[in-house]
Amino acid sequence: MFYDMLNEHYDPTQRDIKDILSEVFVLKQMLLKKDENFTDKFSYTFRCLQEDINRFLKDICEFYFGTLEKGVKEKLKNSEFDIFLQSNNISFKIDTMENVDEYFKSKETLDRWFELGILSLYNSVLPYRGRKSSSSIDSNYEYDVPKEPLKDNRVIFSIGKQGIVGNRNAYNLIEAMYNKVGTYDDMHKPSRKKRGYRTEKLP
Repeated sequence: MFYDMLNEHYDPTQRDIKDILSEVFVLKQMLLKKDENFTDKFSYTFRCLQEDINRFLKDICEFYFGTLEKGVKEKLKNSEFDIFLQSNNISFKIDTMENVDEYFKSKETLDRWFELGILSLYNSVLPYRGRKSSSSIDSNYEYDVPKEPLKDNRVIFSIGKQGIVGNRNAYNLIEAMYNKVGTYDDMHKPSRKKRGYRTEKLP
């Protein structure tokens, strides 16, 4: 049964690995008799989170829920990022860039953080284009969120068992990812500019 469903929905000559992963999880939802609307949203959200441009949000989902599949399900329950955090008891401590920078530079602090289960430290800049798209000079797929303060474009944060700690730019960026990935209707619409980020229809 699973073989027939996969053959019906998956053409190996036209899809890449992200599509394969998405289809496998979609077929699982179909076998569990989820409604079609939920399955479509699940597929689209899962696919978006596989994109490198959204890797910060993907890592958060995988760290706090164990698997991306569980993270996507929790995301679909909450339309807003702050509600998503609150409903899953995930803290996001926002501090000034000076305090965050100093916090992560201290060797004693870093040692203590890794003992507490820090998965990774993240350091980037705004506008954020991701690691892959930044190599393309004609790529305009990016998150151009407001900088706070205006002259500081740095993004720095960490995720761990005690929650997320970062500057305001980090929160704004991840929230923009959350909003973009949650906009299922964009899959059927041409490119357009939205608050906090610029998007293009996924291939």
